[in-house]
Amino acid sequence: ANKNSTATPWRTSTGRGMSLGEFPEAIAAEHEAQMTESVRLIYVALTRAESACTLALGPVKFGAGKQPNQHESGLGHVLRLQGNDEFIASFEAALTDLDAQAGVTIEPPPSITHARFVAPVEDSLPPARTAKRRVDSHWRISSFSGLTHALHESDVAVPETAKQEQLRDVLSQTGTVEESLDLPQTHRFDPQSLSARISHLPRGTTFGTLLHSLLERAGEAGFNQSANFEFSLNLVRQLASTLTEDQQSTLAELVLRILTLSLVTTPSRRLADVSRYQIEQEFWLPVAQTQTSSIDALLCAHVHPGQMRPLLTAQYLEGQIKGFMDLVFEADGRFYILDYKSNWLGDSPEDYAPEHLVDAMLAARYDLQMVLYLTALHRHLQDRLPNYDPAVHLGGALYLFVRGIDSPGQGVYFSPANPTVIAAMDALLTDEVSPDEGYPVRAEAVV
Repeated sequence: ANKNSTATPWRTSTGRGMSLGEFPEAIAAEHEAQMTESVRLIYVALTRAESACTLALGPVKFGAGKQPNQHESGLGHVLRLQGNDEFIASFEAALTDLDAQAGVTIEPPPSITHARFVAPVEDSLPPARTAKRRVDSHWRISSFSGLTHALHESDVAVPETAKQEQLRDVLSQTGTVEESLDLPQTHRFDPQSLSARISHLPRGTTFGTLLHSLLERAGEAGFNQSANFEFSLNLVRQLASTLTEDQQSTLAELVLRILTLSLVTTPSRRLADVSRYQIEQEFWLPVAQTQTSSIDALLCAHVHPGQMRPLLTAQYLEGQIKGFMDLVFEADGRFYILDYKSNWLGDSPEDYAPEHLVDAMLAARYDLQMVLYLTALHRHLQDRLPNYDPAVHLGGALYLFVRGIDSPGQGVYFSPANPTVIAAMDALLTDEVSPDEGYPVRAEAVV
């Protein structure tokens, strides 16, 4: 062996070896082994094909040789093909032998044309098939906006994104798609107060959606980091470039006020202090079989009982209820939902007093939204929180009517979670309680 020697695997009767020289015996043995394997593969291909097997054969070469050597392949070995000038003659002889075998047919290849395949066209269409099973037309996806759309004389589609949900929500507050009018100059706020300046901010869907976007961006950056005027003002300038400088400054102060407002849950707790939260939490509530009248009866009996509110339009519900919560946060081991409302309730601080907030909640049927959202949060925590107990872990719902939060004690609606009401709603949605059987809840207000 020398530096130019080629290592050749060598199979012998006693095992495998490696030849480091030009030994004819080793080369012949390896060639025979390769041919055996090639013939085996040809056999498997021809005998195991389920539908068809196509083999290409012609004067081609394999490896580093300069002459066609198809005859040295496994198929060439089976057909006993010859090399060089004898290839064509040996190939034709092989075809003649095959044609004489039973079950073998030799056909010439089809002639080459440039015609394109055209699918046959039936003269007449077959008769339409008749459905043989019942299609459930009751199953659908609904939402809070969809359940209350009749209150606002608008046909509302199910929101696909949080932005669409915000738009539907603000639309229900104003009743108009676009409205950018300032309030009349008859407000009774202190002219120097933030509330007075907030009253001059635009009304309508554009402003409501803008406010939600600002608070969403503040949450993404971190409420703690966002709770300074410079950060809020820069955020407002990015998203509300069409506002005047005074309006931008007022809106930045409003965002800062929302983030530093002492929450009702604990006097010292602010959004800026909250570290565990989820913005725009999407949820899907499976609904087995129920009716809006049953849900309405539950809410009217146990959420601010005895107080007037518009009835929900009668609907049969089966499928899913979809929605987006503005904010879900955890404070002191309890979980809360928070919703921002830009509703204009009046031109004085007293219009945002707690009793007027209850009226606003019921007029827009936010009581339904609140209980649906708390039920969704309840199911979420039930699935993911070890040793979950709604009486311990489910905090409640906060609604911030932001146009009135600058006045002490105004603009904040808080409802602690009532586990029995949540359980009753959960049972209604899962069809575990018949409307005729009543609800397993106490007749008490959730305030």
